[in-house]
Amino acid sequence: MISLKKTLDEIEHHERLFRASLEAYRATLAGLARNVPPMLNEEAETVRARFTEWHKRLGDQPNVETIQRSRHELDQHLRDYKDRLQAVYVQQRREVQEILATLAQAASMLERQNSTYSDNFRLFTRQLETLSHLDNLAEIRRRLSIQIAQMTTTMEQAARQHEESLNQLRRELQAFQSRLEQAEQLAATDGLTGLANRRECERRLRERISAGGPFSILLLDLDQFKTLNDRYGHHVGDQVLVLFAHRLREQFRQTDLVGRWGGDEFMAILDCSLEQARRKSAEVRERVGGWYSVTVAGRPLRILLRVSAGAAEHQPGESLEELYNRADQDLYANKALRAAT
Repeated sequence: MISLKKTLDEIEHHERLFRASLEAYRATLAGLARNVPPMLNEEAETVRARFTEWHKRLGDQPNVETIQRSRHELDQHLRDYKDRLQAVYVQQRREVQEILATLAQAASMLERQNSTYSDNFRLFTRQLETLSHLDNLAEIRRRLSIQIAQMTTTMEQAARQHEESLNQLRRELQAFQSRLEQAEQLAATDGLTGLANRRECERRLRERISAGGPFSILLLDLDQFKTLNDRYGHHVGDQVLVLFAHRLREQFRQTDLVGRWGGDEFMAILDCSLEQARRKSAEVRERVGGWYSVTVAGRPLRILLRVSAGAAEHQPGESLEELYNRADQDLYANKALRAAT
């Protein structure tokens, strides 16, 4: 009996240990899903979706086989994403090196030109010194006229070449500036919806918090979006997200930042009080919810989309995470209230 009880206690202990380990693993997956580096928008969303999927699957099917399959699959996803990130960093480094090389080339060219004209000036000086030893005034005048003409031509050439070099440098710098602006725009934009991505939302939130002025945020979440993806596939879900983002952007001013926080969650940053934000939240929720027309296997399909929303006004001394958590709590409180009615 004692041996049996000991065995049962050990089984119970291992069961508790397994459950605790599983919950720690699932919490790690949830944390990874929230914090996937957003350098590559579409790839980041794919990795985030896989983490979220396995987090749910491990909750539904908590067994050793599921854990082992998740480990291998997620490891491969992370390796692929790491390789893509490294490729992006290499490309960015090459572009910076190209800019620096162009600037170095321009500086070298200007240096060579200055060296050439310095030699010409030194030659002109020596010729003037030679003229100073002549006794024939007419000959001095003739040679001096020649030297002045040559020097004038040299100075005009120098001016033209310097201007051409400077204009070329300006054009190249403008081209690089345009490329950098485009790169910055891409880095701040969600690849699927065209809205600001999470990194840009976080950057703007930190700027607003540092500035210290009052502002509010809205969070919007698509109800039962995972069910839609499971039923029709991610390609249909992506169509819905694109259409929803376009309709959402239309509800705000150009000065308001509207972004995709991740998955089916969206954010807007507004210059208004909490009361105004709540009114705007209810208004936007009604306007962006409703029927959406998509294409499935070449055929049109209408999908009814319902949206939950939450709002929070930034309080002095509050961090970004605290502000977001309050808005998120408000969103889920409203979601639960609507589900109960």
